[in-house]
Parts: sequence; C-alpha cells; structure tokens
Amino acid sequence: MYYDEIVKTALHAVIADLRSGRLHLEIEGDLRGFLFHRCVEILSRPCDPPLPIHAEKPVGSVQRGTRRPRADLVIGPKAETVVELKFEPYNNVQGRVDPKAVGRDIRKLRAWARGGHSGHFIMIELEGEDTEGEWYFPRQKATRIPKEEWHTEEEHFVWIHYEVPPRS
Repeated sequence: MYYDEIVKTALHAVIADLRSGRLHLEIEGDLRGFLFHRCVEILSRPCDPPLPIHAEKPVGSVQRGTRRPRADLVIGPKAETVVELKFEPYNNVQGRVDPKAVGRDIRKLRAWARGGHSGHFIMIELEGEDTEGEWYFPRQKATRIPKEEWHTEEEHFVWIHYEVPPRS
C-alpha cells in the first residue's frame, strides 16, 4: 500500500538521522514530530495541500457514549494507514514504557486492522553506554512482536517496526 511505504521510508530517514546524530529525541512527541515531518516531505512531492496526514486523530467507530481511540499518526484521506508510537529515553526508572501501554497500542492496531486500516507500531529505546544492557525488547514477550522486528544499533538504541496488515 502506498501509505505504508511512506511510513517505512520516513521511519528509515528518522533512524538514519538518529544514527548520525542529526537529531536527538527526548520525548515521544519528538519522535512523532520528526516522523510526521518526514512523511510530509514525501507526501508533498506528488500531492497538493491539504496533505492527507494528521497527528493524534481519532480513528474508527465506537459504541455510543464512548470516545474513538486516537492514533499517533494517521495517513490517507480515509485513514488507510495508522501509526502508534512509543519512545523510551531510558534516563530513569520512571521513564520506562509501561508494557500494558504497549499491549494496548498493539490491540488498537489489530482492532483498526479488522476495520480495514493498515497499522504500524514503532518504538525506539535509547540506552546509556552500550547495547548489551537490559532492553525493553525482547524481554517483553506479551506483545508477541517477532524478534526479527527488533533492530539493535551500535549507536546505543533499539528500534522496533511491527506491521499489522488490514483485515476486512
């Protein structure tokens, strides 16, 4: 799908910038902003404004009286591609990403996939001195993210890109 390729290309550009030191992440909002920016750069080549990209946008339908869950990024005029993000700076114990929050994001993506949306879960975890320490992944088996989706970098970070294909 076209919008999935945009997410992948934008993510690899953000990872390259992080690897080279051209960008520095401190909070999840930084990750969302840089990924959004890279997506806009790609979308602006073939499209005229308004561009089909939104941050923190509600997706799907819900039962009456409840709120629609929001995706961190939504791409496409009909929200064809949705993205959930997590960022772990590992600067203190309180900054640790809650495994339950990761599980909630994966469940949201799977629910949106049942509605025909393509989903992407992206997480970046920074580490202090080396990549030999205790990483969030692969210790958290409950998410069922395949090991081949974990990418350990020499520059002291791990990143995960897990795709959930649409199911109609």
